[in-house]
Amino acid sequence: MWRHCRLLVVLAWQLGTGSQSQLAMQSLNSSDTFSAAQISKAAQAEIAELLEKNSVDWDRVRVSQLRARRVALTPGDKDGLAVLSTAPVDCGVTGNCFFAVLQLKDKGWRVVLRDTSVDGFAITRRIHHGLYDLELSSNDSADSSRLYVMAFDGTLYHFSHCSKVNGTGGAKRTSSVPCPDEGTE
Repeated sequence: MWRHCRLLVVLAWQLGTGSQSQLAMQSLNSSDTFSAAQISKAAQAEIAELLEKNSVDWDRVRVSQLRARRVALTPGDKDGLAVLSTAPVDCGVTGNCFFAVLQLKDKGWRVVLRDTSVDGFAITRRIHHGLYDLELSSNDSADSSRLYVMAFDGTLYHFSHCSKVNGTGGAKRTSSVPCPDEGTE
């Protein structure tokens, strides 16, 4: 009986520390289109303008190379839109590509996660200022990556916790690392 109790305590501690992502990272694929997300042409133009305004490098001429998926940023509502560029100029050699998240409000779309470069994302069930936290993954190399937990501050998502993952398969080691300065990832 004590053995089972110790096992439960260890499992609870591991889940509670958040030292490793328990969520499966998602990516956007070719079926994730504005049409599939039921985004009108007018809304696509609004989104392209917002992305260009909130990004240093993104250009609206690449809107046709965006993948888009509706996501729930709040409980019970698909009020968010995850967008990922497939344009070669927006993707690095390690497979990380331009990524942003928008939220649909009464007056239209707003950018809540400014452009970043990722290879995967997950939406957690932890909430800050009304929106779920995001987990982002970004490759450093074939056997090294970064995990970022992003928390909403009422206006935008910002780094909350950052980790580095070394190794592959069952030999992965995760360690906390300082988060990058905003706007550098």
